[in-house]
Amino acid sequence: PVSVNNINIKTDEDCVYLIPLGDIHAGAGAWNKDLIDYDKLIGYINWIKERPNAYMLGMGDYGQVEMWNSPGITYEQLLTPDEQFILVEKLFRPIRDKIIGLHIGNHDFRTNNHGLDKVRQLCKDLEVSFLGFSCRTNLKVNDITYSVYSTHGHSSARTPATKLNACMNLANIMPGQDIYLMGHNHDLITYVSANDVGKVSTIYAVTGHFMKYKYSYAEDFNMRPGKTGCVRIRLDGKRWDPHISV
Repeated sequence: PVSVNNINIKTDEDCVYLIPLGDIHAGAGAWNKDLIDYDKLIGYINWIKERPNAYMLGMGDYGQVEMWNSPGITYEQLLTPDEQFILVEKLFRPIRDKIIGLHIGNHDFRTNNHGLDKVRQLCKDLEVSFLGFSCRTNLKVNDITYSVYSTHGHSSARTPATKLNACMNLANIMPGQDIYLMGHNHDLITYVSANDVGKVSTIYAVTGHFMKYKYSYAEDFNMRPGKTGCVRIRLDGKRWDPHISV
């Protein structure tokens, strides 16, 4: 069965913001070039920190984690896998009381092949929930409940259409959710479906990343650059009214 995470938030604000943040790939490098936009990442973390009604959902792939038996070039990493998670823990610690949980991504999972569950240990160190590969979150804002199905995801999609389609297919796995979130595909793409009276019915989002294009695998594979950063989800606390922005 899929993990279920029940979150209750009481707020005097009009709404709560949910920021799905992942695909950091800390330590990734090529030709001694740092591939990560840490300035943008820290900007998002500070945005969450400065707002009492902002919360983070970790979408996986926090480190690059290139091991001797995994894809990628181990010696081009600028940090060892252990140093990558030390850095991520340092970045997340100031907002740990605002993290509703952390997913594990395919890059993170490479350490599990060596008997080391680095994301579970990160969750233990930060005292936040470990969400595994996928999770259904019942997020209650005051008396309003939003259902969120989230996963790091797996996909070989290369175009915006196929990336979004991979996210929308999550509704076949866990039907009836209000919001579907997927990482992995290194892009910011959203789609909002409506019901028969034109009201928001379901939100789908490919949730972003922080890897620069130049020297990255995306450039190597002749893929279009995917927009970096995170989506921002606004959840009204007085009536059922979700919104998403990029």
